[in-house]
Amino acid sequence: MKKPIVIMFCFLLLILPLQPNTTTKAVESTPITKENVQAFVEDYFNESIEEFQIPGAVIIVVKDNEILYKQGFGYANLNNDLQVDPDETLFRIGSVTKLFTATAIMQLVEQGLIDLEADVNEYLTHFQIDTRHFQPIRVKHLLTHTPGFDEKIIGMAVEHYSDRQPLRDYLKENQPMVIREPGEYIQYSNYGMGILGLVIEEVSGLSYEQYIEDYILKPLGMNDTYVTMDEAVHDQLAREYFPMGDTFQEEPLYDFQYPSAGSAIATADDMAKFMLLHLNEGTWYDTTILSEKTASLMHERQFSQNPNVQGFGYGFFERLQNSHRFLEHGGNTGGTNSMLIIDKERNLGIFTSNNGFAGALASYKFPFLFINHFYPMSQSAAAMEMSDQPVQEDLKRYEGSYYTNRYSREDVSKITLAMAPPIKVSKATDHSLFVQNYGQERTFIQVEPLIFMDQETEQYLAFEEDGKGNITHLFFSDSFVYEKGSWYQNALLHVILLGLFVMLSVVTGLILIIKMIKKVVKRNKQSVSIEKRQSWYMEAGKLNSMICMSFLLFLVVLVMGLVQMNGIAAVFLELPLAVQFALYIPVITIVLVLTQGITIIFAWLSRSGTFMKRLYHTSVLFLAISVLLVLRYYNMIAIAM
Repeated sequence: MKKPIVIMFCFLLLILPLQPNTTTKAVESTPITKENVQAFVEDYFNESIEEFQIPGAVIIVVKDNEILYKQGFGYANLNNDLQVDPDETLFRIGSVTKLFTATAIMQLVEQGLIDLEADVNEYLTHFQIDTRHFQPIRVKHLLTHTPGFDEKIIGMAVEHYSDRQPLRDYLKENQPMVIREPGEYIQYSNYGMGILGLVIEEVSGLSYEQYIEDYILKPLGMNDTYVTMDEAVHDQLAREYFPMGDTFQEEPLYDFQYPSAGSAIATADDMAKFMLLHLNEGTWYDTTILSEKTASLMHERQFSQNPNVQGFGYGFFERLQNSHRFLEHGGNTGGTNSMLIIDKERNLGIFTSNNGFAGALASYKFPFLFINHFYPMSQSAAAMEMSDQPVQEDLKRYEGSYYTNRYSREDVSKITLAMAPPIKVSKATDHSLFVQNYGQERTFIQVEPLIFMDQETEQYLAFEEDGKGNITHLFFSDSFVYEKGSWYQNALLHVILLGLFVMLSVVTGLILIIKMIKKVVKRNKQSVSIEKRQSWYMEAGKLNSMICMSFLLFLVVLVMGLVQMNGIAAVFLELPLAVQFALYIPVITIVLVLTQGITIIFAWLSRSGTFMKRLYHTSVLFLAISVLLVLRYYNMIAIAM
C-alpha cells in the first residue's frame, strides 16, 4: 500500500499551501552581508539535505544590484556524479514560470494590446470560456487567481514533452467548471495561467515559448533558461529523485500541457537576472522590459480577501511577516521545488531550488526562517497593535475545522482533502483563539470583529460571515482561502466508516470461502433433497454478501491501478485504465444497495426472520449507504448519485 499513499502525498505537495513548522525568531537584527548569509544558508541546507533526503540544491541571493551569494549543494545527477553548479545546473522552476507569464501579459497591457478589465473571451478565437450564469472572467482575475475555476490536476502533463498538445487544443478540451463568481475568492489556478499563455499567443501572433524567449529571456541575457523541456537541457538538467531507503529513484522526464503555468527550466544565475529586473522596476541589463509604472502596478496589491491578510499583485504572492512586505512565488513539479522571493525595500532577492521529492517542505520553510533571522520583529511592535478595549463577543462562533477551497469538485484528486489536516480553531480565552495548522499551535488575539493577530509574528487571521452572522470563511497568512467545514467533511469519520466496511467485507469474504470449502467437503455426504428457496434478490443475507464483495472488488482493482502509477509524474497524467474501471464498480454496489433496501422494507413489514437478523441486515445497509456517500464525496464513483 506504500505507493498509493505516496501518490496521494504528491497531490498534497502540489495543491495545498505549505506552512513552515516553526515560529522561532531571532531577537537581534542580523545585517544582510555575504558572510552572514553564507553562514545561515550553509547551516540550513547542510541540515535540510539530510533531513528531507534532498540530492541537491541551489541558492542565489542578490542585493543592491549585485550577486551577494550563490552556492550549489549536493548533486544534480547522481548517475553521472554531476554536482550542482549555480551557473550551469538547470532546475525546473515549476510555477515560478507564472511570473514570466504575468510579466509578458503586463508588457502587452503596457502596449495597449490587452486590457486588464476586459473579458478574457475577447482574446480567445478558438473557443470561449463557459462562465455559466456568472459574470465574465477578466484578465485581472487570471493574474490574481480569482477566476472561479474548479481545480484540475489529472491529465495536466504528458510522459514525454513531444506528446504535448497545442495549447489551445488542450485548454479547449479540458476546461474546468466555473464554480463561483470571478473576483470573489482566491483559488490558485494552473488552468487560468494556461489561458493567459493562450492570450499571449492570440495577441502577439507568436507561440508562448517564442514570445517569452524574444521579449524577456534574450533581452535580459537569460541564455540558460528554457520555456519548455528540450533536448538541449538534458546534460545540465537536475534530475528529480524519490528517496528509496538509503538510495534514490530517478524520476522520468515529463512536461506540462500548459507551459505558461509551470514548464520553465533555468539556472540560478539566470533567475538572478529576472529578480534584478523586478527589483529595478522593469529595467535591467541595459534594457527595459516593463516601464516603471507598469512594474509598480504588477507589484502592488491587486487583490486580498481582507486588508489585514496578504494577497496578490499581478502574478506575485504577497508575504507579510515581521512588519515587512515581500513578493514571492513558489514552484513545485513533484520532484523539483523552487522559491523566489524579493524585498523591494531592501533591494534583496532570493531564489532557491532542490531536486528531492520532499524538498518542497525545505523550499517553503527557508524564506520563513530567513526572514525571522534577518528581519526580527520586537515584541513591543506587535503589542502596540493591540486595542485597549477588547471586543465583546462570544468567540465560540469561530470554532470549527476550516478546509482549503483548492480541490477538485469533479475528479478523484479530491481525496487529498482526506489527507490534509484542516485548520482547527477553538476558543482559548474570552479574547483569543487557539489555532492548529500543519503542526503549528498558535494563539491569535482579537483586535477587532472578525480580525485576530499573532503577537509573535504580527500575522493576522481574518474571518468572513454571512448575512446571518454565521462564520463561513477563514483567511490566513498564506494568500489562500479556507471554508468552514460541516460535520460530514470530517476525514476521521470517513476513515472509520471505510475501515468498518473493509473489515465487514473481509470477514464476509472469509465466511463465504469457508462455506464453499465445507460445501465441497460435505457434497458427497449429504442426501439430495429438493428445497424451495427464495430468489437471491429476496434474501437479505446474500445481498449483504454481494454488497461486501463488490466493495472488495472495487478496492482490489483500485489498488492495482494505483500501483501502475509509476513515478512522481504519475499524479499529473491520465488515470490508469484500472483506476478508471474501478470507479464504475460502485455502480454495481448502488444497484445492490437499492435492491437490499426494498428487501429489508418487505422484511420489516412482513416480520420475516428474527428481529436481530433484520436489525443486522439494516445496519449493514446503512453502513453501505454511508460508504457510498463517502466515495461519492471524493468523486470515487463514475456516475452522480
